Amino acid sequence: MAITYVGTKTATITSPTITTTKLTGFTITAGNMIVLTTKSSSSQVVINVTDNRGQSWLNPVFIGTGGPHIEIWVVFCRNGFSATDFITVYLGGGSNQLTTVCVSEVSGANSATYDVTYSGFATGSVSNTTHALPSSTTQKDIIFSAIGTSGASGQTFTANTAGFTKVTTQIVPGTGAIQMGTSYSIQAATGTGSNQWTWTTSAGWAMAMCAFYPASIVTFNSGLGTGSIAPQTSSGANNLTLNSGAITRSDYIFNGWTWDNGFNTPIADGGLYDFIASATMTAAWIQYTVTFDGNTNTGGSTASETHGATTALTANGFTKTGYAFNGWNTAANGSGTAYANTANYAFTASITLYAQWIQYQLTVYPNFGALTGGSGSPYTGMVYGGQGALQPESSFGWTSPTNYSFGGWNTAANGSGTAYIDQDPSYVFNSSTPTTPLYAQWSINTYSVTFNSNFPAATYTSGPMSNQNITYNQTAALTINSLVCSGYRFTGWNTAANGSGTAYADQANYTMTSNGATLYAQWAHKGSVGLMGVGS
Repeated sequence: MAITYVGTKTATITSPTITTTKLTGFTITAGNMIVLTTKSSSSQVVINVTDNRGQSWLNPVFIGTGGPHIEIWVVFCRNGFSATDFITVYLGGGSNQLTTVCVSEVSGANSATYDVTYSGFATGSVSNTTHALPSSTTQKDIIFSAIGTSGASGQTFTANTAGFTKVTTQIVPGTGAIQMGTSYSIQAATGTGSNQWTWTTSAGWAMAMCAFYPASIVTFNSGLGTGSIAPQTSSGANNLTLNSGAITRSDYIFNGWTWDNGFNTPIADGGLYDFIASATMTAAWIQYTVTFDGNTNTGGSTASETHGATTALTANGFTKTGYAFNGWNTAANGSGTAYANTANYAFTASITLYAQWIQYQLTVYPNFGALTGGSGSPYTGMVYGGQGALQPESSFGWTSPTNYSFGGWNTAANGSGTAYIDQDPSYVFNSSTPTTPLYAQWSINTYSVTFNSNFPAATYTSGPMSNQNITYNQTAALTINSLVCSGYRFTGWNTAANGSGTAYADQANYTMTSNGATLYAQWAHKGSVGLMGVGS
């Protein structure tokens, strides 16, 4: 262990109320300790020490019994201290009291897990005064600090413990000097008289000691997760206990540990920690985001997706006129890793996925055969209609055969192959030049027979009757009449309202030879033998 003197600061207190004093303009190497020693009268005390980095200063060793006294404040400076950083010393009580502050840097201490112990105080001339060191069976480092009146001198230290070695001495000059930084490394021993030190001074000295113990404890905090890991103790650099699933967080990935209020570089799971100081390791959690790029799309959107566990990718929402979506790729040109639509992704890294597009061509035939009235030629080209569907048949400019309508597609001209409906979304585009064409299938039309009640005027009637659908060129029995006309009897149907057309009896067979027909009910007065149509 080594001590480097940094500087002194004096403050004159003119009011009994609390006054703050800022110390700045010095640097401390990362990983070293700051030891702050203050000297004042017993009525002027330092009540607190803070710094702009928010570090936790150890409660001080305090000496003061009516005469000059000293306090020792210690903090482990994990990330160092720059010239623009500052320490604030809070002074309280008394007035017109001169307080001297000595700032020292300590390197190479065994641990920042401090057990700071006062181990002696005296005023006046002291000779061969023996004090026991704190009881411990492990190695420790100690720092002695002393104050003295002007001209005081002659301080010496001895001990009966092996390894009791003086490291350095720093004298702060001036009235009411502080002797700061006399440091010893001591290896604990056993037996009578072990772990003692003896001090001899001239008049006006007071002494305090600060001891540092080696073992550091790391505690583990799950952060926003659940679970626990037992605290870990070590007296030297060691790998942290592996998480191994003991601490988890739903839909997040464990990403090592943050510590010391986030000032330090995070440590990976099982990473090396120096155990110079005790610390609380807080679990760091991370999620990763997949961003979707339409890659020359002409429409649609796909929202980005953020997770910390294997999850299905968001379904594609992009479209591109004249193209079919063909999955995702980590490279825009398709040279990277490919992912199918809605494929699972581990979410172990943030990536951008680029939509891949493919233009499919297919030959389709009108397939009129012996049917008449149709016109149009086979079409070879892009028949993708968007959103995974075939292009509509109406887009090919074909004229349907007389009394026939488009009835879908088939991979065989006679309809014995695989059938697809118009704009079928189930058609799988599996090649840029499919070898199996599609043949239009034509369905004969069905037309309606409309039944007109043709009631005589100003008569009470019932009805109407529903239309009857009959396939073109097919024969079917007409629907039984359900019309009733008061004072009249139903005598059949006719293609003309006045009965001058073709007549059909009730439920007679009718052959559909046109694109629809209207049949008019024929009526006769009850008791008469003639027919009555509205036009009669």
